[in-house]
Amino acid sequence: MNESRTSSSPPTGRDRRAFERHPVNLAAEVFGSDSAALNGHIRDFCIGGMLLTDPEQLATPGSGVSKIQLGTPITIRFSIPGKQTTVFNARVVRKEEGQAGVALINPDLSVLQHMLEYANSQKQLHKEQAVNDMPAEHEDFSNVRDEVIALTTHMLPGFASSTLDKITNEMFEAAKSTADITEQNGYFSALSTLSNFKEKFVSQYSEITRQ
Repeated sequence: MNESRTSSSPPTGRDRRAFERHPVNLAAEVFGSDSAALNGHIRDFCIGGMLLTDPEQLATPGSGVSKIQLGTPITIRFSIPGKQTTVFNARVVRKEEGQAGVALINPDLSVLQHMLEYANSQKQLHKEQAVNDMPAEHEDFSNVRDEVIALTTHMLPGFASSTLDKITNEMFEAAKSTADITEQNGYFSALSTLSNFKEKFVSQYSEITRQ
């Protein structure tokens, strides 16, 4: 019978996907079994692991984290802005070109909380920058919106009025052509209702467009 994975064991395989990953961009030094420092970046993290990548430009080819072998125990040293330098122990569980996925071994949860706060602050900063970077597009959209509103404001009253006038004329002609007094009274009652509706529509529409 398979034994259940203990809560202290790092997640592996499908279990790793159960933890939400948070993107970051933190420079790190990685130490393998030979104790030589390798350059890397932390690109994302979760409660159980990290994704390490080679820096975009390496001073010495082959000196990045992708040099580490699968299954190797490593030490990761990095700093969160405004915090002290942190050291995590981990093991390489996945390797691809230019990057390595690692499982953290007994990580300090308070440090992970600081990392989460930093990741959220960076996410908010990127949102604000994105908003600031699109003033021209936003202004174009606002101009188009204003033009549509102005065109609608100009055309709708006339269209509605002419439509109601046409209906009124048709009903008036129908009332004149019938010899049935009851039917005539019905037409005239409907004409009175239409006239009241037209007055209310023009009044309410004028009030809305003034706001």
